[in-house]
Amino acid sequence: MSDNRLWIFLTIFFSTILCLLAFVEFVLVLNDSAIKIDWKYIEYIEIAEVVFAVLGFVSGMTATFRFYRDNSRLTRRVGNVQKKFETLVADVFREWQLTDAESEIALLLIKGFSISEISSIREKSEGTVKNQCSAVYRKAGVSSKQQLVSNVLDMLIGQKS
Repeated sequence: MSDNRLWIFLTIFFSTILCLLAFVEFVLVLNDSAIKIDWKYIEYIEIAEVVFAVLGFVSGMTATFRFYRDNSRLTRRVGNVQKKFETLVADVFREWQLTDAESEIALLLIKGFSISEISSIREKSEGTVKNQCSAVYRKAGVSSKQQLVSNVLDMLIGQKS
């Protein structure tokens, strides 16, 4: 991924210079009677203000576009990783010979849902969910949710238990 810090720094730098120039112009114009400055120098300051405003805008837009581009790339990568993870988890569930319902239960258990939450999500009785959890645990060769999560992770990283 590209490093946006330079563009952000430039945006801040140009904006700061712009503010300083505007302050200097304000002081010079306000103190017109104390310090006699030719108006052409004020115009030079105004031209410099416009230049730094444009540079600040361009660097800010560059940083913004680069951020969105990088964010889009990361979003695609996360989507790809998520799909691969789902495929690997489905492979583990097939290896354990889980039914579709048991696979859904196993996934909800891995995500940390309780029996009552799973019952509510699946619109099934808690007794049905408990029976399906028992079947998942038996087929996975474990006796608890923590062991199930550990077993799935071990299988995903290649250390089959």
